[in-house]
Amino acid sequence: MVSLTDMPSILSLKNRKGLRYLAFRKKLKPAFHKVWADIMICFLMMFMPVLFFAEASNMTLTTYTLIPLCSLWSAFWIHAYGCFFHEAAHFNIYKNKKVNDMI
Repeated sequence: MVSLTDMPSILSLKNRKGLRYLAFRKKLKPAFHKVWADIMICFLMMFMPVLFFAEASNMTLTTYTLIPLCSLWSAFWIHAYGCFFHEAAHFNIYKNKKVNDMI
């Protein structure tokens, strides 16, 4: 059984090609245009049920059936949007603290 004290240091980790973890991490380049696009998609998808119910003027049985589904839809996209807040807390969205706080 391996305890936490027996774990290797992150500085000594290597991949199969012999590249150390820190050298690998420095090679990673974020695609910020994809991040911002994902944020906007999450934000827009959160409001899709609002648009649906704004268009559904008559409340039929089908509309009442879709209420739980729209709730799940909204919850999923709110959580996806919230994951970006977590990344912003670690300054992974933008290096400037004020910009991260705005997000």
